[in-house]
This record gives sequence, C-alpha cells and structure tokens, in this order.
Amino acid sequence: MIGSVTGAPPRRPAWMGGGSRAGRRRRAGSTPLADKVILIGAALLVAVLLVLPPLLPHGPLDLAGLPLTPPGSAHLLGTDEQGHELLTRIAYGMRNSLLSAFVIILSGVAIGGVIGLVAGMAGGWVDAVLMRLTDLFLALPGPLLVLAVVAALGPSLQHTLVGVAVVWWPWYARVTRGQVRATARQPHVEAARLAGLSRLRIAFRHVLPGSLSPIVVTASLDIGNVVLLLAALSFLGLGSSDTTPELGAMSARGLTYLFSSWWVAVLPAVGVFVVAFVGNFAGDAVRDLVER
Repeated sequence: MIGSVTGAPPRRPAWMGGGSRAGRRRRAGSTPLADKVILIGAALLVAVLLVLPPLLPHGPLDLAGLPLTPPGSAHLLGTDEQGHELLTRIAYGMRNSLLSAFVIILSGVAIGGVIGLVAGMAGGWVDAVLMRLTDLFLALPGPLLVLAVVAALGPSLQHTLVGVAVVWWPWYARVTRGQVRATARQPHVEAARLAGLSRLRIAFRHVLPGSLSPIVVTASLDIGNVVLLLAALSFLGLGSSDTTPELGAMSARGLTYLFSSWWVAVLPAVGVFVVAFVGNFAGDAVRDLVER
C-alpha cells in the first residue's frame, strides 16, 4: 500500500471502488455523442432529484396514510412502518445521498489537492513528509477508521461525513501530486520559471490548470463509490436520526418487515442502486470525454 515518493500512486482499496482507473474497459461502441447524451441524462436526473422532493404533496415527516400500505394508486410506492409516504422519503433520501457525496468529494479534492500541489511543487523533504503522511492514511483500514471517528463523535449524518472525508482525501493527494510533478516538467512551465515568475504564481497559473483533468475524472468516478459507502454506514446505524430520510437506514429498519411488507426494505435499496448507477455512468462519460 505504501509507495515510494517518486513511484506511481497505489491502487485504491476495494472498499473505495478499487482497481486501476486506466485499466477499466471502456464501454463498447462508446462515442463522444453517446458520452454527451449520458452526461446530459445524468445531469437531468440529478436536477430532478434535487428539485423534485419539495414539490411532492407530502413532506418526509408527514403521516400520509396507514402504516405498511402496499404500493398502489393512493401511495405509489406504499408507506413505511409509521405511515410516511415512501416515495417522498426515498426522493429526499436520494437527494441527501447526492448532496452528501458532493460534500465529501469536494472536501477530498480541496484537502488532497492542496497537499498534492504543495508536495509536487516543493519536492525534497516537504514532498517526503507529506507523502509519508498520505501513505499513513492509505495504510489504515478505511472502514474501521470511519467507524472510530463516528463512534468518538456520535452517530449522525454530519459526523459520518467527517469520518468519510478523513479517509477520502489521500487518493486525491496522490493523484494531484503525480500530475503536478508531470506538468511541472512541461516546456511552458520551464519557460515561466526561467522568466522569473514566483513559485506560487507558477503553481496556480501554469501547473494547477494543467493538472485538473485527472482530478475531475477521479472525482466524477467517485460519486457512486461515496453513495454506496454512505448507504452502508447508515445501514449499520452510523447515519442520521430515525426521522431523517436516509436510504441505508430506511432499508435497515425495513428488514423487520421484509417478508410481510417487502417494499419498505427493498425500495430504498433500489434508490441507492439508482443513485450509484447514475454516478458511475456519468463518471465513465466524463472520463471518456476528457481522455479523447
């Protein structure tokens, strides 16, 4: 897991959606037009998920009918064990999952990007210290570290986001550092250095813009992974309170009624699948468009 200072970034562990990004097989018959269509469709679905919930007739805490009412014309996806409209709670849960994934990825890009940029530009002992710190976090068992953080702070959605953010930034630090070191050797950067520009100006004006593509691709591919991890943690009871619509927690509570009222447990899990599926497809489309 721990790599050398000048070596390639280590492979991401399986629980974070491991495997080499470059080694993944492209979709058969993929074209720029198809990728744009996928991106537009994913963007529209995300927009619907973010805009639709407040427009539904019932709120996530409203008692819309009798408990455990099966799906039908009165309640499209049925009601849960308390009588909440399941469609509304799943819609809010999908929105919360997307927003939580965006928060974690943005924090990972911000923290890891700064560390990778400083390490790649400074080199020497600064690079060695920052990369050894990154390797330390990469070597730690991520899920156990998240569990420890949430256990110390208390179970809540905010604390879960903090715990996941703690283990999510090292990969971005590795990706950014490698790309910064490669970009810093380009002729236009050497010319800027010979022209007497400050290291800070070279970093933000010439090196960072040329290093953004792999960071954007990594972030887009991470959406599905973060959604699945958050759902798994909330399924274990490390998410928000019972009143907050969260897909993993809803599915976990519905297991009690799996054989009598299957929709209470299964439909929130389907919501997790849809969000992760859309995130992965959008990430693949972004990767293919950037690599062309």
